[in-house]
Parts: sequence; C-alpha cells; structure tokens
Amino acid sequence: MIVSVLSILAVVVIFMWGITECLKPNANNRVLGVVLISVSLILLLPFSIEISVANMPSTAGNDGDWIGFWGSFLGSVIGVAGAAIFAYMNTNFQLKEQRKNDLINALEIEDIKNKSKLLSLNNEYVKDIIVLRKNIEGLGTNNVAHIAKIKKYIARDKMIKLNKKRTEYVVEVSVYVSCIGGEILHDFIETQDNITSEWGKFSNTNVKELNNSINKIISNDDTNFETVKETSELELKLNAVICNLKKIEDSIEDMNRKLTASIANKRKEVM
Repeated sequence: MIVSVLSILAVVVIFMWGITECLKPNANNRVLGVVLISVSLILLLPFSIEISVANMPSTAGNDGDWIGFWGSFLGSVIGVAGAAIFAYMNTNFQLKEQRKNDLINALEIEDIKNKSKLLSLNNEYVKDIIVLRKNIEGLGTNNVAHIAKIKKYIARDKMIKLNKKRTEYVVEVSVYVSCIGGEILHDFIETQDNITSEWGKFSNTNVKELNNSINKIISNDDTNFETVKETSELELKLNAVICNLKKIEDSIEDMNRKLTASIANKRKEVM
C-alpha cells in the first residue's frame, strides 16, 4: 500500500514538473514538459486500470475482459500520443534547423554584400592611384619645362587633395572591414597596413625628396639646370615615387583578387 502511494505521489510530481516546464517560454522546456506529462500519464495507467477493474460491477464482465479492454484502449491512446509527441518534436527540430539555416544564409549574404562593397571601394581607390602613377610616368626630366611640370603636378594643394581622398577611403573601408569574416579578414587588414605604410612613405618621404631634387635643379627663375648629377638624382627620386605607387596599386589589386574569389565561393555556398 505504501509503495503504491509513493508511486502515485512520484507520478504526480513528474506530472506537475511537466506542467511547470510547459509554462516556460523556451521551446526546449516545452518539449521536456510534454514528455514528462506523457510519461506521468503512462505510469499512471496501471493504477487506473487496477482501480477501475476493482470497482467494476460483477455483472459488467470478469476482470480478464476488462483488463483486456483497458489494455487495448490505453495501448491505442499511448500509440497515438507517442506518434503525436514524435511528430511535434520532429517538426520542432526541423523548424529550428530551418531557422538556423536561414540565419546562416542571411549572414553569408551580408558577408557577400560587405566584401562586394570593399571590392568597389578598392576599385575606385586604385583608379586614382593608377591615374596618379601614369601622369607622373608621363612627365620627362630632359628639360626645365618638363621638370617644372613635375613640380607643379606634386604641388601642395594636389597632395592635400590626394591625402584627403586617402583619408575618406580609409574611413569608408573601416565601416565594412569589421563585418567580414574568415581568413580574408586577416589578409585584408595586413594589406591595408602595408598600403598605409607605403602611402606614408609616398606622401611624407618620396614626394618631399622629389621636391628637394627639383629645387636643386631649377633656379629661382625656372630656367637653368645645375648639374647632370642632380638630374640623375631627380630621376631616381621620380622612380622611387612611381615604384611606391606601383606597390600600393599591386597590393590593392591582389586584395581585390582575393575578395573576388571569396565572394564567388560564398555565392556557391548560399546557392
């Protein structure tokens, strides 16, 4: 008798525990609650059958008939309940997986957008670098007029404008670079650090040295060469500027190739 009472009490505790879990907002808790309630009802079945058979009138059939009836009836109920619970849990799992896949796809699409924007920014920036390099390459050093054009081309107002465009590019890039992931993020940051270093050499060192060489060659009235040696030095400084710009250009184009490959791979994953 004591064992029966304790068993029923345990079943009631499991049932109440299931009710508590069902009232929680988390889907996993609700699934656990449904399982606990189902288990408690299944455990309660033997006691229910025993009580119903014990209190059944003698004219209603013998105990074996009623036990067979209840066994068949409750077995069907358990089967249907089990199938319903399985269907619920399976559907819930599929919905969770679908939501997870949708989230992953959304993140992948966002990553593609950010990388595409970085690619666009790089393309715009490298155009300016290429134009600058080609314009400087087109400037000769064989006469005073050509050297005067070099001096005019790298005048202070033009350098201020170029540095401003460089600053704007860095600000725009920083908005998107923190949103990309994977190994390419490390590559992009490393490339940008190298570009920043090379640009610093270009604007703060190479251009100043080129200006100093020009000032040695051209007199105050911009009409006379000083020495052949100084002209050779000018060509070296001019080449240093061109090489520096080519390094920046190559770094950006290398990063663009990596971005393009990464975008293509991401699109395959999403599709």
